[in-house]
Amino acid sequence: MNHPGSEIVAAVVEDEQAADRLCASLRRNGVRRGEMDRFALNPAGQHHGLPLGGDEDTDAGAKTGSSGAIAGAGLGGAVGATIGTAVAPVIGPSAIVGGMAAGVYAGSLAGALNSMGAYAEATHPVVRPPGASWWQCVSPIPGSCAPS
Repeated sequence: MNHPGSEIVAAVVEDEQAADRLCASLRRNGVRRGEMDRFALNPAGQHHGLPLGGDEDTDAGAKTGSSGAIAGAGLGGAVGATIGTAVAPVIGPSAIVGGMAAGVYAGSLAGALNSMGAYAEATHPVVRPPGASWWQCVSPIPGSCAPS
């Protein structure tokens, strides 16, 4: 069933100036302000103000961070304990515990940071590059939103 004025025509333009020109052209051609609308699509990740920023509750890039931290802590703890054992005759037995603690800390940090990011890049491509604003023109008149 076709109702006059029930069609929605949309155009995507690259910047606000192009949207201004398009809307002005529509107004010159008889489209009233109430018959059209325009809005901007923010860059990906900037749609909602969560307390820490962004618009997603989790970061897919951090998915593998915990396993990397565990592996790094194990390796770092072993290296730190070995170094602590080597310097224990000079510093004392506490060097073993201190070396192991420092190794666990440094290893877990390095392991987590090293393992994050690859999963997100492999499975979640960026839909739009950050910083790109896309403006949209919506009008009930077919062909009226074609960029000039």
